[in-house]
Amino acid sequence: MGVDAHVTCPLCAGRETFVFLHRPRVPVHQNLLHETGEAARAAVRGELEMRACPGCGFVFNGAFDSGLLEYGERYENSQNASPVFSTSVDT
Repeated sequence: MGVDAHVTCPLCAGRETFVFLHRPRVPVHQNLLHETGEAARAAVRGELEMRACPGCGFVFNGAFDSGLLEYGERYENSQNASPVFSTSVDT
């Protein structure tokens, strides 16, 4: 893991980003509901390649693939059961 001049920073276009964490087969969604354990184990997986830019400090997934995303009826990201999200905050 080191500096890779081929992956530029999407924030500042810096050319010296570096990998600090790599996981080859991680589930793409954490909030996609599956009807069976077998379906969950067969969930779409992608690569996680966490990179940092020493120029601006931005951290990003250099292997992000939007083509793997599925935001449909099975996607559930509700915060209704969270006491923190249920409490209104006066500003």
